[in-house]
Amino acid sequence: MLSVLHNSTSIKNHPKFIARTITDDRLPVASVIEEIASQYRTIPAGTDIYSEGEASDDLYMVIEGWVFQHQILEDGRRQILDFALPGSLLGFQPGRGAEMTHAAEALTRATVAVIPRDRLGEFLSRDPELGLRVISAAAGALNTAYESLTDVGRRTAREAVAHLLLRLFSRICAAGPQVAGTAISFPLTQEHIGDALGLTAVHVCRTLRCLREKGVVQLTNGKLSVLDPGALAEIAGCMSDAEAFSGTQFPSRERMRHVG
Repeated sequence: MLSVLHNSTSIKNHPKFIARTITDDRLPVASVIEEIASQYRTIPAGTDIYSEGEASDDLYMVIEGWVFQHQILEDGRRQILDFALPGSLLGFQPGRGAEMTHAAEALTRATVAVIPRDRLGEFLSRDPELGLRVISAAAGALNTAYESLTDVGRRTAREAVAHLLLRLFSRICAAGPQVAGTAISFPLTQEHIGDALGLTAVHVCRTLRCLREKGVVQLTNGKLSVLDPGALAEIAGCMSDAEAFSGTQFPSRERMRHVG
């Protein structure tokens, strides 16, 4: 695994990480991570943070960049399980030294904090509040898995693509509301979207074109513009959230109910 190691002196001043951890109370604050992380790694895009089948006693928190978790079948087909943004905690396994059932790959250049399980366990024994936050983070990841399963199994292609875009954009909004129509960095390709939803790239392309022609979203050259947040929520089948999205800004997480 290619990586560049960092000391832990700069993490509390990292603006993207601070914004994420302060606005999302599911996650430990920066000062806690700084205390328990053993090191920081900068991972080049396209490089595994950990591999499927690898035994690991570490957890990983994304500090900067985009990461995706995935499984590869024997014939090379890929299923993307989830996308991780700054503040996401990766590497949960059922027991110490258990083999990873999936891999995590840097979608962009990414920085992660390496958190030894033993060190985290010692800290949790002294800080029950942190334990509740870690449990909540794990529960959030499980909720995302449920939503992803529904995307693949029951939502139509248009609903699934809309829901994935809505879910990722709402997570970006956790660091601050976004004005509708503002272009944000969005490094997913049509292949990434297809591998997350069980769709071909051609089907994804056709679906995105439909959403663009309806004036809902525009995805061009790694930039995503959500032009009509309310319409996107409605297409995704998140009717209870459509009202929250009806203004010119994406709402904060507190106003969201069903977007994982």
